Amino acid sequence: MARSNKSSSSASVGNNGSTQPTAQAKKPRTPRTRTSAGLRLEEIDRPLIVPVGMAWERHPYSARDPSTVLGALVRQMYPPPIGPKNDQKPVLCWEDYKWSPGPEVRTAASKIVEEFWWRFKCDPSEQEKADGVLEENLTRKVKQMLHEEKAAAIKRLKKKGQLPTELTEEDEDGNRWPTKEALISAKRVDFGTDVGWRLLCEHWSSTEFRGLSLTNKRNRLANGDTVFHCSGARNVVATRQFLKLKTGKDPGISGAWLHTHKLHRGTDEEKICSQRTADHWEDFDKAMKNAHGENWEEEHPDLDGQIIYEAAGRMPHGRLGIANELFSKAEKAKFKSKRAMASQPVQSAKEERLERENKHLKQEIKRLRGIELVVQSLAEKGGVDFDGIMQSAADDLSPSYSEGGFQRGRGDVPQHQTEKGMGSRTGGSTSHGNDDEDDYYGNGGYDNYGEGDLYGDEHYDHYGDGEYDDYGDEDDYGYGGGDGDDDDWL
Repeated sequence: MARSNKSSSSASVGNNGSTQPTAQAKKPRTPRTRTSAGLRLEEIDRPLIVPVGMAWERHPYSARDPSTVLGALVRQMYPPPIGPKNDQKPVLCWEDYKWSPGPEVRTAASKIVEEFWWRFKCDPSEQEKADGVLEENLTRKVKQMLHEEKAAAIKRLKKKGQLPTELTEEDEDGNRWPTKEALISAKRVDFGTDVGWRLLCEHWSSTEFRGLSLTNKRNRLANGDTVFHCSGARNVVATRQFLKLKTGKDPGISGAWLHTHKLHRGTDEEKICSQRTADHWEDFDKAMKNAHGENWEEEHPDLDGQIIYEAAGRMPHGRLGIANELFSKAEKAKFKSKRAMASQPVQSAKEERLERENKHLKQEIKRLRGIELVVQSLAEKGGVDFDGIMQSAADDLSPSYSEGGFQRGRGDVPQHQTEKGMGSRTGGSTSHGNDDEDDYYGNGGYDNYGEGDLYGDEHYDHYGDGEYDDYGDEDDYGYGGGDGDDDDWL
């Protein structure tokens, strides 16, 4: 009986008798389905949501994240260009969703809000607060959605991770950008109208947009103190719910915040994700102990926004030093209006850390000076020219070291530039992100771009009228299914 050539094995025999796996054709990758807003629900089936700062508690916890639904709604209902026919402009922000050609035509904004409340419900006593939080979320979501659409268009144009040269153009400063025509060709079928997309691409290709994009990227990279949100797409409010369900114990908002900002959880190496965030938390912790006692985390587990504002740093553009997303704009405005200072540590955590480092350096200098004296004594006993050796070694030192390093002399106090380079991780910018924090506005220096770099696909561009929102801080990472810091969205 003839042996069949067919085999169920995925291996073949090579010339040397060894078994080798045969190459199998890869299945084409199934495109990821776009997130849907879902269907309308009867009131009894709608999840209950409770506004907490700029986030939401949802009950049951297994229900869809309201932020995810909002993201799908603002994308699916993205309006056509607004304004008169002879002077139309693309929709760039949530306020543009509220435009209507006439009083008889409903705005896209009103439709989105209506659709949202077909999928969720809240306690009637909190409806006004919920509407305010919804407005803040929608303002944020439109910017994020437009950033994601631009980033997705650029990704579709790339081949092997790079944009072909013919699809890019160079500006007068040597920066390369995707061309307007290339962006227009990368439109998704299910997003907006052709005219609206063309106007968006013209906006992204404008000199003003590119200039602001460069400034934002420069600021983000200025000092390199990146803040890591350690819980993925789960924000602080959702983390609290998750931990309570998992452990049976409510960690409180403070415990949930620490959980999302600690690296190496479950080991002896736990530490907060960035030095500056750690400094802010230490300042806040001291002020809370002064105000509520040593056991404040047990007795007062919710974060006190007024103390955060006074003790942990009043950040620019209305943002708080830590836990920014846990407080709404209205709440932050109240903190700012109160002039009574909360109990505040006399010395900040940053100053204490620098003092410890300075003390350590002084001890090290003293030890090295002692070693030097011993070596000098031994050299004199052995008839070696100690000063000649030291001078020869000093000549080999770089000018920056010899000028700012140690100065030796009989009776001199050793000098050292202890401040230079210290605390370099206490300031700087973040990338999505959430949350960091994000103190990088108005910083015009630190151009970290190299020649030939491609711009236009960086994160967090800024849409709208050039105004920065106060949403971004390190807590915003994962805000609603992977959202990041939106301070630089274009």
